[in-house]
Amino acid sequence: MVPSLPPIPQAVMVDVGVVVTLVADVGVVVIDAVRRRPLVGSYRHW
Repeated sequence: MVPSLPPIPQAVMVDVGVVVTLVADVGVVVIDAVRRRPLVGSYRHW
């Protein structure tokens, strides 16, 4: 347990960074989709 403690914080930080980047990417994609859907709907209605 003791020798495995030092790398754990680094792994946790890496995981947190990956999760944050994934969440940010997903948020951008969702925002783009939400912004594009009304435009596509309006174009289809026209």
